[in-house]
Amino acid sequence: MLCPNCQRIMLHTGYDTCLPCYARSDGEEISSSKSPVSIPEPTDALPGSVKKVLVLAERARRGQRLYHPLDAGIPLSTRNRLKRVIPDW
Repeated sequence: MLCPNCQRIMLHTGYDTCLPCYARSDGEEISSSKSPVSIPEPTDALPGSVKKVLVLAERARRGQRLYHPLDAGIPLSTRNRLKRVIPDW
């Protein structure tokens, strides 16, 4: 998928633009989408948890962006353990 602003290839960021365009916008919506999408509050729910799934469902219901840059992630210690078990992690 291409960023609507700069036409760069866009990895899934949870935003309507690529990460560099989003960063330049200070979080303001700069894409050409017809309806503005509100930015949700960050959550401390861990990825894959039931709580995170419920948070994502509620964000979708409200028409908000699904992901926030400050949402909780997988702790570094867990990622390091996974890398030892799953080399391509």
